[in-house]
Amino acid sequence: MVVDRTSAESAWYRHCRQVLAWLLTAAGGPEPHYSFTDDAVGERFESWVPPSDDVIADVAERVVRALEQARIA
Repeated sequence: MVVDRTSAESAWYRHCRQVLAWLLTAAGGPEPHYSFTDDAVGERFESWVPPSDDVIADVAERVVRALEQARIA
């Protein structure tokens, strides 16, 4: 949705991190939400380049793994 709304323009991935953090907040995920999104997104996204389906899937898996580890700890 973020890519659609921003057309993957300059620094669109910052908005993606923000939206992921909002989602984690709404879902009652552990704090701090931005550390999860930063770890998951990392350097995977680039300005002016929409992510591939593989990259999107990888980022989603990273978020899930980080949440699972946080709930265990």
